[in-house]
Amino acid sequence: MALNQSYRNYALLLLGGLVFFVLANFLEDYKSTEIDEMEVILTAKVLKDDVFQLFYWETSESKFKIQNSVRTKVKGSETFQDIHFSLPKLKDLFRLRLDIGENFDQETVAVKGIKFSVDGDEYKFGITEFNRLFAANKYITESNGAEFTGNPDTIRMRRIYDPYFVSVDNSIEMEQIRVKRLTRYPYLVSGLICVVLLLFIGYNMENISMTQKGIFITIFMGILFLPTLEKGLNLEVPMENMEKRVLAEKPEFTWRKKYAREYEAYYNDNFGFRNTLINWGSTIRTKLFRTSMHPDVVMIGKKKWLFYNKMEGSRMFASYSRTNLLTQDTLKLIVNKWEDNKKKYEAEGRKYFLAFWPNKHSIYSEFLPSEMKSQIKDTLSRVDQILQYINKSNSPIKLLDVRPVLLRAKSDKLVYHKFDTHWNDYGSFLAYNTFFAE
Repeated sequence: MALNQSYRNYALLLLGGLVFFVLANFLEDYKSTEIDEMEVILTAKVLKDDVFQLFYWETSESKFKIQNSVRTKVKGSETFQDIHFSLPKLKDLFRLRLDIGENFDQETVAVKGIKFSVDGDEYKFGITEFNRLFAANKYITESNGAEFTGNPDTIRMRRIYDPYFVSVDNSIEMEQIRVKRLTRYPYLVSGLICVVLLLFIGYNMENISMTQKGIFITIFMGILFLPTLEKGLNLEVPMENMEKRVLAEKPEFTWRKKYAREYEAYYNDNFGFRNTLINWGSTIRTKLFRTSMHPDVVMIGKKKWLFYNKMEGSRMFASYSRTNLLTQDTLKLIVNKWEDNKKKYEAEGRKYFLAFWPNKHSIYSEFLPSEMKSQIKDTLSRVDQILQYINKSNSPIKLLDVRPVLLRAKSDKLVYHKFDTHWNDYGSFLAYNTFFAE
């Protein structure tokens, strides 16, 4: 009994540790850099009329640009005033630059603080935080921690006045502005959740019995939890994306409805063990049940032969299923057109040849799966229709048919690829040789 209790305690501690680690990593990584609305309010004393400007630099850009800035006129005053900047929607804010004036005669500017309103969240920074958030350029002279004076400079006989502050990339304040998180304390929140979970389980430990049903449910829940665990612990070596499409990327967190749909698409493309599970599933389906992963495109025939089976807009499907047969009037129009071409080219001293190349389905029809054989609607193909019409009408047109040559040769050697739609080098050589022998 004591031994059984010890096992339960160890299992409980192990479960708590796993839940804590995975949940903490999830909360730590769950962030967004997309900003729908940002309002910046600088509280400062500006003695003379001036123009302040706030630049924003996104990671997709290479530098600050004038079109990515907001200008605000400031009326000179001996009292502190709020200077507002309204920024547009930002995908991924990288840096900010605050220009504190264009007036060469401006006197000392005193800064009291700055406030950022980001999608409803407010961040108020005093002068201490302001000095950590921003670094001054060489055109600013600092009187003390809160007062700044523009410092004109002369370069090549030209007077330069461009005082501004640039945000510090690694500052805590900048990270608070540009990154939105579900929580600022992921490990603390994860720890509290785990403590509550462990206390609940521990309190009800005596009521937990190790029955077959309980073990089955535990294993089943563990299997469901494995993909999330893998994403947190990176247990699997990432596999190369073999799909002919770009997998969905993780969306930026937002409270808008579309986020749920975008995140579902991302999760479906990126959950833990996805590539391994798909590989196992396809292996079981193809090797054990002999079924294709995409039967609407390709099907597995007898002796593992693959056949193209795309129906919509496919000339090959129409050909082998014999759903493209022609009417007598259409046959007559086609053959008459060929006869006119033959007369025209022979009058010019040129020869006129016609040939068609069969598909894999007609040469290796014995390997077609029963589903594809049931799709064949007639005993006569379009090319047989045309050949019969040419013979019956005694037309001078000769349409080269290489099927007999390929059918004879296939008993000795493959003339088409087993796992592709095309003929191989040998099959194409036979068709080439037959064509030029005419």
